[in-house]
Amino acid sequence: MTEASAPPEETPKKGSKPLIFLSLALAIGCAAGGFAAVKFGLLDGILGAESASEQGQTHAPHSDSGADTSFVEVPPVMVNLPNESGHHILRFAVQLEVEPSAAHDVEDLMPRIVDMMNQYLRAVDVPLLEEQHATLMVRSHLLARIRLIVGDQAVRDVLIQEFLLN
Repeated sequence: MTEASAPPEETPKKGSKPLIFLSLALAIGCAAGGFAAVKFGLLDGILGAESASEQGQTHAPHSDSGADTSFVEVPPVMVNLPNESGHHILRFAVQLEVEPSAAHDVEDLMPRIVDMMNQYLRAVDVPLLEEQHATLMVRSHLLARIRLIVGDQAVRDVLIQEFLLN
């Protein structure tokens, strides 16, 4: 009963540094390979990406003559914007760059466009409108909303004529 058990022999541990360096080199190699595959389009067939000619263009090509462009004026909008420090008034006027064939349809839907602009502009915070990139933000948001009303191909761009915040 008084048997003493001998402690198991301990083997010296090998360093884990080669494993760390090997893992790091493998990770860098995989990252570089993935970047190269995406950059050179090697994964386009697998991921289902199509070229611009297969997708169809989202915007019609613009010619220098401007013959394939019409502009529809939107009535100016004045919006009362409540703020913590009082009230601000935004005077906003835009024109829509449209396909010539869609100009009449856009004019017919003008009451909906003006209503949407009033609702959107009243919902925007005054500090956002005071920022340097406010016109770009408002322009892109309005273009997306107008395209929901009149269709994707009818309106090409929103051209801001007046943006005055008092």
